[in-house]
Amino acid sequence: MHISDLKKGDEFVSPGWTITREQVLLFPVVRGAVRPLHSERSSAQRAQGDEPTVQKPLLEACAVAALPIEGATPQSTGFRFKAPVLAGDTIQVKGKVTRVALIGSERRLVACSLDVVNQNGATVARGQVVLR
Repeated sequence: MHISDLKKGDEFVSPGWTITREQVLLFPVVRGAVRPLHSERSSAQRAQGDEPTVQKPLLEACAVAALPIEGATPQSTGFRFKAPVLAGDTIQVKGKVTRVALIGSERRLVACSLDVVNQNGATVARGQVVLR
């Protein structure tokens, strides 16, 4: 679906997106925010189990990247995180268009509420995104 086709009330579901161990381990290096919980297997094992915990900014980035909306650029996001996500988990984004605003004759802002669920159907994050 294309951003120009969206109307208030439209709902969508993204394809699954598996967050890999490599993404989890490299993301904090790129951000310059390396923390043991996300980068050292032993700390991650003590905190959550066998796999490292996905950083909140990485989960947010993956959720926005998974959106099945073409021609859209994210302008702002906001998420509340409900449960941990581990490397190897698959997320899916369920969304609903909550507002469409025209800017001039051709540009649109589209606000969407989002639920991010894991492979077990549990909600791991809730939030919103504004797309242009």
